[in-house]
Amino acid sequence: MSDQLRFAGIQTSLFWEDIPANLATLEEKMWQITTPIDVIVLPEMFNTGFSMNATKLAETLNGHTHKWMKQMAKLKNAAVAGSLIIREDTRFFNRFLWVEPSGKTYFYNKKNLFSYSGEDGVYTKGQDKCIISFKGWNICPIVCYDLRFPEWCRNRIINDEYAYDILLCVANWPSSRIQAWDTLTKARAIENTSFVFAVNITGKDGKNLDYTGHSQACYPSAESFGLETEESGILYHTFDKKYLTTYRQKFSFLKDAD
Repeated sequence: MSDQLRFAGIQTSLFWEDIPANLATLEEKMWQITTPIDVIVLPEMFNTGFSMNATKLAETLNGHTHKWMKQMAKLKNAAVAGSLIIREDTRFFNRFLWVEPSGKTYFYNKKNLFSYSGEDGVYTKGQDKCIISFKGWNICPIVCYDLRFPEWCRNRIINDEYAYDILLCVANWPSSRIQAWDTLTKARAIENTSFVFAVNITGKDGKNLDYTGHSQACYPSAESFGLETEESGILYHTFDKKYLTTYRQKFSFLKDAD
């Protein structure tokens, strides 16, 4: 068990539908992390960009990108997390992978698919939440559009234990709706009495949409800590379990919930 959990979120632009270029760039950025880190977070669809070209770009669960994540997790001695396009038989998923240095992998399939972009017509929606237990912390992954749905993100108290401590969001969230992103990341932290760590991209994608990052760490008190630049960068943040325990003891809001 660790009282502190150290995160590094890689906020970057992506090469449109170019898996080798994205993995090479992300690997270079990961080697820029020289301080000890427990978790390295990559964006949504980090190896392709937010593409609907699943037939061309999908990999199997044990394909090249998953193997690369295992290698990087072992070399960096940190969990590596992010989402990519995964194929199972004839179905495609926007799947979040959490890969630990041992190679142990958790996965979560994006539940709320973005109909505005046609994502729901290409990908199969997930059905189950995933709670990751890591170094004494419980972490709940979500993917981009999931952030808009408080009922899906809802924390729970079971036998006086919170279901999760950190809501971890990976995204391709465009600049045209960045104010909603800034609001929702804080709201999910406040209403769930949890931390939120959210990683977004920058630059332009293959559909000419602009992205301005705003990756951030949010607290249930409504404080937030984000990158000062909207350019590529690495968001470092250390979460403290004692802070969260003290806050929850003082403000037991979820115990009053319906």
